[in-house]
Amino acid sequence: MKFAEYIKRKYNVKQRQSLTDIALFIVATLIFHFLYWHTNMNAWLFGPFTGAIFDFFTNIAFQLSHWAMHILFSTNFVTHDRTFWFYTLDALNVKHFFVSMSVIHDCSGIKQMMQVFIFMLFVPGKAWKRLIYWLCCCVIIILLNVIRIVILTGVLVNDASMFRFIHDWVGRPFMYVFIFLMWVVWIECFARRKQNTQSTPQKFVPQEEDLI
Repeated sequence: MKFAEYIKRKYNVKQRQSLTDIALFIVATLIFHFLYWHTNMNAWLFGPFTGAIFDFFTNIAFQLSHWAMHILFSTNFVTHDRTFWFYTLDALNVKHFFVSMSVIHDCSGIKQMMQVFIFMLFVPGKAWKRLIYWLCCCVIIILLNVIRIVILTGVLVNDASMFRFIHDWVGRPFMYVFIFLMWVVWIECFARRKQNTQSTPQKFVPQEEDLI
């Protein structure tokens, strides 16, 4: 039995669509990471504006994180050149700096925005709708990125030994989970909505002549 025939026999139409969508998500992920890590993607994508674009979004991440930390953190800190410097005060009111957290270009959220953009090239739907959805996702990514920075900074201030683990195994998956959810929302609520509505079985209502 051929593989295609086996898939048709084993899975119904909706299940086959889901398998196809998951396969496209995996392919898009692999293509993006290959381009990002093995080519000078930022340069050929943004050209001479690369530095300015990264500075712009890094400043947004820094300023929003700064605002959130003023509200949430009780530890004293000052800022300089997109870096948070945390300190304690001694009896003479002298500052003793003990840890710092820098918001660099890699913290800007641009990588995640580009990743969602690549996904939106693969999914079905009208181009203008996909563009609007991508812009909405960019706003969400900026806010999620600020949450990630604030949480990581809190970990660094309270237990610096856990920072690397939380950064690599909690912070990164945190963003990828939400990127996957953005893709699922598009597929289920926009791309396949009409198909799902049309394929919903109608409840049988007996007519009067059927009861005679």
